[in-house]
Order: sequence, then C-alpha cells, then structure tokens
Amino acid sequence: MTENLRILAVNAHPHDFTHYAGTLGIHASRGDQVTVVSVTTGANTHNERLHDEMMKPAEERDPTVMAQTEEDYVVVKAIELRDACAVFGISDVRILGFPQPYRLGLFPESIEALRDVILDVRPHVMIT
Repeated sequence: MTENLRILAVNAHPHDFTHYAGTLGIHASRGDQVTVVSVTTGANTHNERLHDEMMKPAEERDPTVMAQTEEDYVVVKAIELRDACAVFGISDVRILGFPQPYRLGLFPESIEALRDVILDVRPHVMIT
C-alpha cells in the first residue's frame, strides 16, 4: 500500500497559485493531501476591477468599486483563492496575511509563521 503524499505549496501572493494549480489538482485527485499557503493577502496586486475603473473618465467610474477598501479587497482575494483551489479539489488553504510589499527583512516573524505551517503539515514535498 502506497502512502499518500503531503504536499505544501507556498506562494507570495494568492494569484501565484495559478502557476502550479494543475499539478496540485492532479495530486489532490490521487488522494494526496495538498495545502496551499499564501504569505501575503494580495491586497496590492491584480485588482482588475479597480484598474478598469481607473482607466475610465472620472465621471464614468463606478463609485462602489472606487470606494472599495483594502480590507474589502483582501476578503475578495481570499475568496478567489479558496474558490480557485476548490476547483482543483484543494480545501486546505491558508493565508498568512503579511502586507505588501513583502520583504523578509521587514517581517522576520513570517519565518516563524511558515515554520508553524511546515510543522503542522509535515510535507513530503514543498513547492514554492
């Protein structure tokens, strides 16, 4: 009997999951335990709705998009990551929540946070 693998995928931003989603999905479908960790919230990356509104003349911009707070967008990014992972059969999704721009020198506590995840998951394989 073959033991299922424990795979830990660590990315800087939630959208980085897409770089290896297919590989992780294959492992999840084989019964391997897959955990996805995002070090940051993704609050300052890939806000396409805001970008699109900013490209419009001021009088045509959607005020609800323009009024969205960073905290609101963090919630959106977390939902997007969890939903994307679910498509590939992955339910263990963790967001460490460090701000952007992320620099290890600014947030040394991120080492301990990631260490705690590694000790919890005890992965056979890590993908970064």
